[in-house]
Amino acid sequence: MVLNVAMFPFWARNSWWETVIGVTPNLLGFTLGAFAILMGFGDDSFRAVFYRPQGGKTPDAPTEPSIAVDISASFVQFAVFQMAALIVALLAKTWSFHTPLADPIRSWLPLLNGLCGFFGFWLFLYSLCLLVAATHSVFAVAQMYQAQVAERLRKEALEANKSKPCVEQSAAPPSE
Repeated sequence: MVLNVAMFPFWARNSWWETVIGVTPNLLGFTLGAFAILMGFGDDSFRAVFYRPQGGKTPDAPTEPSIAVDISASFVQFAVFQMAALIVALLAKTWSFHTPLADPIRSWLPLLNGLCGFFGFWLFLYSLCLLVAATHSVFAVAQMYQAQVAERLRKEALEANKSKPCVEQSAAPPSE
């Protein structure tokens, strides 16, 4: 909200929607692409953990959604606000023309334009701020995957060490 107020000179003019219309489709495409890649990320064992419901005393009675559902919620919120900002910007651009039909409310138009600009640009800025949450989700998945790979490598190293004969045990006893 503070950022939106600070950007008053930008959204108070009649062409604020051009920025939103120019940026949001690319950002939305990036969001959906990143979401699709993230949902297919990792191997089968990682995805089993990623999609498993959390909590609960048994797997049949989860109390929390899976990590995948939490991350999906973050991306859905991000995409919904981007789409809302784009729709408001398109509506503002569509209705920015002069017509005699608006004469009865002509004195209110500057206020209505200002409110629309404030709200539409706030939606846009908020969707940009949600980028931080979506980015954090991607980072959390990367950390989770790294931890799983590190654990797998640790177990493989332990198994490899167990199968190697110990040097002291295989050496012949010293001769006297």
